[in-house]
Amino acid sequence: MVLRALAGTCHREVVLIYKILLPAEWAGFETSGRFDGSPFDRSSGFIHCSSRAQVGATAVRVFPQEPALVVIAIDTRALGDSVRWEPASNGGPFPHVYAPLSLSAVVAVHPIADPSSVEEVLPREQLGRVSRRPGPLNLRLPDLATVRPVPIGIATVPAVLILKLRWPVPWVLGISAVLGLAATLAHGLA
Repeated sequence: MVLRALAGTCHREVVLIYKILLPAEWAGFETSGRFDGSPFDRSSGFIHCSSRAQVGATAVRVFPQEPALVVIAIDTRALGDSVRWEPASNGGPFPHVYAPLSLSAVVAVHPIADPSSVEEVLPREQLGRVSRRPGPLNLRLPDLATVRPVPIGIATVPAVLILKLRWPVPWVLGISAVLGLAATLAHGLA
């Protein structure tokens, strides 16, 4: 979880913020793995970002003549205390990042044809659910022909409860123990 300060009030939740980039800025960011900000960001002393609710209007207001944009979604948990939600002259608190952005903080990249299409292209944010870009995994998967259905069910239920429904781990451990005991008893009686 991340501690987010929003106009003096603290909230604990996963928060995505969005940075609008020109295609050349995104190419440089992707190549170097780091983004120190646009010239405007550097002159301001921080990297300007937007919430999901703000990003569409920001694109139209700041980039009206740009033929193409790239909007990146950033997981604030990766930014730590460098994110501050501060009042802006054009309404509401905006997220400002007081550190360079790392490519590892980027969870989604959205090429945008023109500023007015941001709202159509970006998915609606679901708080608490952040999908990371796929990376290399070294997993040995069992041969499905040798796996019995009950153990697969026992393994699947906790994964769904934790990853999809966001249940607390201690609850899921308790449920898993009960399911394991029930499967053992059922197998022993069969």
